[in-house]
Amino acid sequence: MKNRKIKIVKSKDNIEYQLTVFDDVIALKDGQIHQIKKKISTLKSAEIESGKGIPIFNIPLEQSTQVIGLITEILKEFKTIEEIVESGIIDYTSHAEMDRKSDTEICIARDWNHESIDYEIAEAIKRSYRVEQIRIRFDPKTKKNWPSLGFTILGLKGKDGAPAKLVIYFENDPVEKNKTIMVVTILKPDY
Repeated sequence: MKNRKIKIVKSKDNIEYQLTVFDDVIALKDGQIHQIKKKISTLKSAEIESGKGIPIFNIPLEQSTQVIGLITEILKEFKTIEEIVESGIIDYTSHAEMDRKSDTEICIARDWNHESIDYEIAEAIKRSYRVEQIRIRFDPKTKKNWPSLGFTILGLKGKDGAPAKLVIYFENDPVEKNKTIMVVTILKPDY
């Protein structure tokens, strides 16, 4: 994994954060890095450390294509959605498993079928077509950003191609030399 230390950035309440860009999935552009630094300087530390992260909305087609390409590469050997679900290549052990995927009311409110959520998520990832935003998060203890960027992706699910929106990041498989897809949360799509 390539990385480069960008600089120390101060929050609105004068807390220092170390911004290091890890280029293992995509390389952030200078304008995006400037956007992150500018946003940090306008937020208080509690907001930065809330876990929501700093959003980057200006995603060039090249970056979106790289992320969608990595998803395609990870899932290329699977012929069906059932195979993807059964393989475990999509990891739900994060936020999605505990707080979203198993909560019927949240699933319904966000237009996901709670009875077949694993399959809908797998299908939405397989049929993803665009990265809507990138998020960079900071560790409250170390004040350093996490090495993995979060990606809000847009995809399709179901026979009618209903819109789907979820947040993922990529992680290295502990057993094999490939990446897996961690689902952070499910979101309500914009209609």
